[in-house]
Amino acid sequence: MKRAWWILAVAALVGACAGDRTAGPVGDGMTRILLTDSPFPYDSVGRVDVHVVRVAVSRTADTGAAAASQEWITVAEPDRVFNLLELRDGATALLGEVELTAGEYPALRMVINTNLSNVSWRSGEDAAVDWQHPGEITLNALVEGALAVPEAGGRIVIDFDVGRSFASIAEPADGFLFIPWIRAVNDVTTGEIAGTLYGWTIEGESWPLDGGVVAVYRGDTTRSPATWSLAASAPVDRDGSYAVRYLAPRDYIVQATPAPGTDLAAATVWPVPVAAGTRTMLDIQLQRADQGIGGFLRIVGDTGLAVGESTTYFAAIFDAMGDSVLTDDVSWFTSDPSIVSITMPAGTGGSQTVVVTGHAEGYAVISATSGSLSGEVYVRVGDDGGGGSGGPVATVVLSPASQTIQLGDSAYVEAILRDAEGRLLSDRSLTW
Repeated sequence: MKRAWWILAVAALVGACAGDRTAGPVGDGMTRILLTDSPFPYDSVGRVDVHVVRVAVSRTADTGAAAASQEWITVAEPDRVFNLLELRDGATALLGEVELTAGEYPALRMVINTNLSNVSWRSGEDAAVDWQHPGEITLNALVEGALAVPEAGGRIVIDFDVGRSFASIAEPADGFLFIPWIRAVNDVTTGEIAGTLYGWTIEGESWPLDGGVVAVYRGDTTRSPATWSLAASAPVDRDGSYAVRYLAPRDYIVQATPAPGTDLAAATVWPVPVAAGTRTMLDIQLQRADQGIGGFLRIVGDTGLAVGESTTYFAAIFDAMGDSVLTDDVSWFTSDPSIVSITMPAGTGGSQTVVVTGHAEGYAVISATSGSLSGEVYVRVGDDGGGGSGGPVATVVLSPASQTIQLGDSAYVEAILRDAEGRLLSDRSLTW
């Protein structure tokens, strides 16, 4: 018996509940074909417009000797453009609906027209895209198990993974290489993995992360990650939440990666079970990356003081796993006691907390050491917060002297000025 199915294009970009997700068959015998989108990692991109010509399914798999002669059934012919970046938070775009004979369909393909497709920057300018083929091209979807079509009808979801399909060429300004990757699932037979991604504040408090990616893999954890197969992925929202949708029931490997520019390490969790029609909740705590010395130390405190003003400094220490460490084994130093002095708590030889007092206008370096860990901050002393000191500039040193940052990220660099006697100078004009 033929029943109608909805063919949908769906986007699973951020961690939120799917707004129009159907809990079961639609009931009117129609099968809806929907389109969605996996995370797109480029913040500088404004639109990803893909012209979908038609969608077809087959009762035979599109592999082996039968592939050349298999019959294809057209299930949607939208013949129009869809902006994949609008398919967020579980939103779907209806590609079409069709009556299909109940049964299993192990193959699905989508035809797009690259001449009518386009990627544009947020500025409105077109991005260069190497589509690798002009005009109409056929994209074969990954179908994990056959698409089961019941007599009552239902929804087939086509997930167009933008992040994997548009690879940046050298620099983002140079454009993208189109390497299409789509998958197709029966909506009602899938489940979700959702939760919150956490990092650490400088004070050692667990806190939701702003940004990052959560990827879900199929594979064997006893083998190399190179053998794992990516099932789906989702970005981490600004409040730390994420949701990876339309996953076939099974156990998965989940890997969470922080946004570039953090000192957190990726975390991998397994096995994570997914059942049809359910949401598996999984909160993930990222730990500090091992910097080769088993952890790190950060000095927390006000780096601008007035003459005569005192403030408290705290040495925040974390081990290689990101856990906060409390210890009295901390030594403190000042580069110039005449500008900034350090007062240890009475009766202690070392402490994570000290009092720092400004005595004269200028700069001084406050450093702390605990075992193999160390950290330092530059303190400026001045009645107006601007400081001012010294004679001619003899040396200019950038701090840090070198660093590696990800494309599109920012980093802080400070110019340290000293006179011929090595004293820190301030309130000088600089040209960068």
